[in-house]
Amino acid sequence: MMKTMTRMKIYRPNYNLAEAKAIEFLNYLEKKELPIKLIKFKTIFDDLEIKTYSWYSKKMGLSIEKVCDDLGSEDGCCVYNEVNGKYRIYYNDTIENEGRKRWTLAHELGHYALKHHENYGHNIMQRNGNLDVNYDAFEKEANCFARNLIAPPYVIFHIKDVNPSLIQHVCNISFEASWNIFKFIKQGIQEFGRGYSRDLAKKMGFESFLFSINNRFFCKECRCNFILEAPSHCPCCGRKALTKTPFKYGDDFTMKYPAIEVDHKSRARVCPNCQNEEMEYEGDFCKICGYYIVNDCSNDDGNYNGESCGILLPGNARYCYKCGAKSTFYMKNFLNEWNYNSNAPLEVSEDDLPF
Repeated sequence: MMKTMTRMKIYRPNYNLAEAKAIEFLNYLEKKELPIKLIKFKTIFDDLEIKTYSWYSKKMGLSIEKVCDDLGSEDGCCVYNEVNGKYRIYYNDTIENEGRKRWTLAHELGHYALKHHENYGHNIMQRNGNLDVNYDAFEKEANCFARNLIAPPYVIFHIKDVNPSLIQHVCNISFEASWNIFKFIKQGIQEFGRGYSRDLAKKMGFESFLFSINNRFFCKECRCNFILEAPSHCPCCGRKALTKTPFKYGDDFTMKYPAIEVDHKSRARVCPNCQNEEMEYEGDFCKICGYYIVNDCSNDDGNYNGESCGILLPGNARYCYKCGAKSTFYMKNFLNEWNYNSNAPLEVSEDDLPF
């Protein structure tokens, strides 16, 4: 009598689900910027722990090499405890390549997010595992999740002049991973005409990050970097020696040069002249000392470079980034010279002495 063969159920990778889960996870994060702080997820989910191989090595009294053998991977794995219903991700923190460690962590988060342990019937998901065709499908899903979590394509797509090196820097991943992500996005455009709406990046909360990375400039004169849209002059020193760059070269302008706190109309919240704090009224002049309390471009009548400007400026801007004229705060000596040395001895005349 002929026996009936039962065909094993083949699991097909669900890439749409993996993408959706990555978006869901990103929505849990308060700060929407790259690189994604992957370790934050252990504080978001009560049923998830993230531990290092070094921790496991110390707890079990094993060498790192033995830990790799014990967990079945040189990179990492995700373990499911059926008794308490909790997950624990292990990753090899002794690997020198930071990008590789981050990809491993994102990959194992994918196994957790997509509940592969329940679907597969195993309590451990190991990177580089090689069990059967279904396991390979889960690996592909986890990789898809990792790519969309660590380098969201709807964000990467809108970074100007993006390339593999820039993706590597921005996402803090290996060059191999960044090259594959770049090819994935480029191939989608060339072969399928696929683009990514900026509306999704905005909805997800990445608009501020995109503005920052696409509008960062470095001044070769004062060696500060700052974020402004289409500046012609440095707001710190007034020079034109600007280079557009997504990298943070030199000093951060907002960190090195503390600002006079201003509101959305560049109006000081505390009068920089008399320190009046009662500013809850309409008007651009202090009601106590009469000083002008708005930091804007002093070129409001066309006397500087032939064209009037008068745009509003940040609280620490010494110069207008559009026309190069001095700011009103700088003209009133509320702001020091950009190269002012606060440690230099003060020059005090006898008339200034109180005795």
